[in-house]
Amino acid sequence: MHSYREHMIITKTILAVAIVSTCLLAATGCAGDAASPTAATTQPAAPAEAEPEPATDEQDFCTDVTTALPMLDLLVFANNMDDPDVGDRLAQAATAFSEAAPPSEIAADWSTVGDFFATLAVAFAGVDPTDGEQLRAAQATLDEDIDDRADAAAAAGNRITGYATANCDGATGSATVTDACALLTAEDLQRVFPADDPVAAGENFGEGFLECVWTGKNAELIVSLLPAATLATDYTDRMEPLLTSSDFGELVDAQAYESMVGIGRADSHGHTVIFTQDGQGVMVAVRFGA
Repeated sequence: MHSYREHMIITKTILAVAIVSTCLLAATGCAGDAASPTAATTQPAAPAEAEPEPATDEQDFCTDVTTALPMLDLLVFANNMDDPDVGDRLAQAATAFSEAAPPSEIAADWSTVGDFFATLAVAFAGVDPTDGEQLRAAQATLDEDIDDRADAAAAAGNRITGYATANCDGATGSATVTDACALLTAEDLQRVFPADDPVAAGENFGEGFLECVWTGKNAELIVSLLPAATLATDYTDRMEPLLTSSDFGELVDAQAYESMVGIGRADSHGHTVIFTQDGQGVMVAVRFGA
């Protein structure tokens, strides 16, 4: 049981994390936007009769993947148990994956995810997962290897996200972000470090995994970006939240946890807010105290 003082420290920590998370949400939503060219330019104008170049297969795929990636959240079915329309969403995901033509590098992964969605779409067609009887009946139609297939689909989804992040500008919220430290401005950081100039250390682990750690005299902040499927299987499914989305305004699926969590790291001192955006998992952790 926390004392009143400890409770106030926890509340302050979570509030600070939530504020920075909101900044990050706005940043990832517009990451990679390029400035418009000025009127004065040295580039020659294209001839009036020039025909537009046909789209390449990769450009077509990048258009398709922009629609498909947010659907990867459905791979973590437990996150969608309160959605009575999950059967329709699974069918839409299966269609999206079956109609796209992925490049050879991720064709096998694309097929793994699409086939998994197709299986679930058949099993949960017209099923309301909030109805226990309907849910059990649907689950009974699935083969015994469904858990192994779910793990394989989650791993394939991570590789698809990594490929899209590296090759398709704008496919995910962080598609053009290669340095997580660039997501927050000095003004954003002042919310956690009001009288400090923190030192930043960033790392790009590849395949959609990015992280930045800011260290100050009396606080530490970690921002981690990772595929949403991994966020669920490796983090949120294994932790008990303190606060849920109703406490975080526009972060509609956010949850707060009583520990400081990063990619491959954890500290019992501090707190973490975790949420997703357009298929991108985000963890923002804060620890106060030297």
